[in-house]
Amino acid sequence: VTYSDKSTDTATVTFKVAAKTEPSPKPEPTDPKADLRKEVESASKLDEKDYTADSWKVFAAALDNAKAVLEDKDATEAQISGALTTLKSATAALAKAGDTGKPDDGDKPSAGKPNDKGDKGNGLSKTGASVAVIGVAMLLLAAAGFVTVNVVRRRR
Repeated sequence: VTYSDKSTDTATVTFKVAAKTEPSPKPEPTDPKADLRKEVESASKLDEKDYTADSWKVFAAALDNAKAVLEDKDATEAQISGALTTLKSATAALAKAGDTGKPDDGDKPSAGKPNDKGDKGNGLSKTGASVAVIGVAMLLLAAAGFVTVNVVRRRR
């Protein structure tokens, strides 16, 4: 080494070179729409004739919304999450066609009527049985409004 005052120093340096190692593979990028895509595929296999018209209407709207979010390349995580939640709720709220809500087995208590063991049934009145469908419909409307507002904002 030569310094600015023209003096010098000498040093011995030893380098040890290790064998070249391959870089670890980069993790695969995660698909934020993977769960939604899986749910849409599963929901698309359901058949309308197996369910009541009212519950299918709510479900079909949720499925259409989920498909639209899947097609939207600029969909936000909130839109994806909202569509997934709404679709799962609508799927869970599907009512089987011909299902009167009454148990088929004579040993099971009917709604609101006590059995011989003192149970009071499931406590749902006939008018309150469809509250879940209304809740899902409200979620769908909110999700559709959210998607619409974001699409309009992006176009401006």
